[in-house]
Amino acid sequence: MPPSPIPVAPADPTTALVRARTTSLSTWQHTASDSFVPLAVHSDRPREFRADLVGCVSDGVLFSTISASAHAVERGL
Repeated sequence: MPPSPIPVAPADPTTALVRARTTSLSTWQHTASDSFVPLAVHSDRPREFRADLVGCVSDGVLFSTISASAHAVERGL
């Protein structure tokens, strides 16, 4: 599954919809770090990794749902 960021033009200029989907640990690390705080991502099964982030930014706050296969994150790269 290739990365698929899908920006959506909302009616409210202070709101934006966000979606990112990937099977790459390095892409997920960049996506998670850009969306939250700098993170290091690890998995015992990197070839089976899948992640999907769906969210909404409103007034500068990201509200999100993450669905992902087993992995660990560490704050502060």
